[in-house]
Amino acid sequence: MLVADIRERRRYRRYRLQGRGMVMVTPHLVFSYAVEDISRGGLAFLYSGWCDWRCDQDLPRLIFVDQACFLDKIPMRVVCDRPFDELLDPDVPSLRRCSVEFVRLSAGQRRSLDLYLQKWEAVGD
Repeated sequence: MLVADIRERRRYRRYRLQGRGMVMVTPHLVFSYAVEDISRGGLAFLYSGWCDWRCDQDLPRLIFVDQACFLDKIPMRVVCDRPFDELLDPDVPSLRRCSVEFVRLSAGQRRSLDLYLQKWEAVGD
């Protein structure tokens, strides 16, 4: 798939965070190494672990922390969770990339996210 095709299907502009920020997913206690990118619709992060940490009964919530922003209890849906290296054994903990979509953000959460993204808009990526 061409890069232009991917950009066309994206609803929101993504901002590359270049390793800034981290996330914690609750109630599962998944910690990220780095947030790769963020948009108004979601974010992608790297973490070490297995793919079966998600629990379908509870809607996972995400805590995002950066030097300029703190977003707490963000409801999310996992879009993609895959090994960074597809050749690794899936039963062995490995570096993984997880993409999540934000769902049902409160007005305050949306405002905080928009303010944070405006700062990245001003800086450029």
